[in-house]
Amino acid sequence: MNKLFLKIFISVSGFILLYSCDAYDVQHKLYDVESYIMERPDSALAVLDSMDRSCLTSDRLRAHHALLHAMALDKNFIDVTDDSIASVAVEYFSKKGPEKYKARALYYLGLSYYYAQDYDKAIIEFTKAEKVAEMCDSLYWGMIKSLQSNTYSKTYNGKEALSNLEQAYDIFSNLSLDYYVNASALGLAKLYFNNNNRFKADSLLSKLIMSKDIDSRVRFSAIQSKAYLNVSDSNYDYDEAILLYDILLKECTSCMSYRDYWAYAYALINSGRQRESQDIVAQLSQVDTSTTAYYWQYLIEKSKGNYSEALTLLEKSVTANNIEVTDALEQSLALSQRDYYKSQSELSEYKADNRKLTIISISVVSVMILLLVLWIIVNMKILLKI
Repeated sequence: MNKLFLKIFISVSGFILLYSCDAYDVQHKLYDVESYIMERPDSALAVLDSMDRSCLTSDRLRAHHALLHAMALDKNFIDVTDDSIASVAVEYFSKKGPEKYKARALYYLGLSYYYAQDYDKAIIEFTKAEKVAEMCDSLYWGMIKSLQSNTYSKTYNGKEALSNLEQAYDIFSNLSLDYYVNASALGLAKLYFNNNNRFKADSLLSKLIMSKDIDSRVRFSAIQSKAYLNVSDSNYDYDEAILLYDILLKECTSCMSYRDYWAYAYALINSGRQRESQDIVAQLSQVDTSTTAYYWQYLIEKSKGNYSEALTLLEKSVTANNIEVTDALEQSLALSQRDYYKSQSELSEYKADNRKLTIISISVVSVMILLLVLWIIVNMKILLKI
């Protein structure tokens, strides 16, 4: 009786599960989520999280779900440092395709390494993804180039960072994707600024600030960057910097970093507004003791004519900065990893092509030998008959 009851229970449970999965139409639902994930990532993530994992009954479904899950998390600004989600998608789509999904899976795997600050692995995965996306997915090709730029910036490789972001900007411009174009332009302005090309930086930032219907985050960031440029450039414009910082303080206080408050205080002191500057410095000194803080305090004290205090602060800044200099050496490792992968990839392709050529050559020779043997046999028979 107990065995009969158990069989009935298992059968009914299996029927309910099968019916539930069929009713849900898992594959159709995944494609449906994919259709709106870019515009409504919050809804997409909610649907993906609510799906019954037991209904993902094949490797294909599990890989597709994993890819969309990684995408939804990213679009919801959730930084994932665990590579387990994207790895499921990479494992399947790298072997079975389609190429578009393979490129995206590699992108999100690289992104997980990027957020985990494992920049060497990130560069390798982005390089793999770039090679695939270039042929089949222009949007992700641009996104990959943009992330490659960010990764090189993290490893102090300004030349590679600039080159990759310029390529991303061109890709997005050809696609007429305004948000991505503006975001890339903002990133380019910052890189031009860091590479002492102040004219290009200022031109891009002014264009962004004057643009209509621009994303507010990009606009505020452009205002922030232009204000800082006006303070730190040799052709300084303290009055414009103060005006721009006042806009941020009024419309987006959260956009102001410690660095911005230091720059704001420096602009105020140089515009004769010493009391306001001192109030800001007094508050900042309590919360910010970074290398940057020492340097800004040095500049402010120097502007006030307190040269002895300024010298002490400069010495603190130099001492703290020396500790950070060694980090710049990391760029060589990231670059060599990328170059090693490319060289190994090209070598593998060369070997594969050689193997194909060898196989073809052997096949052709074998066929020719076979034909020769058949010709000899035929002619021998004819001779024997004669």
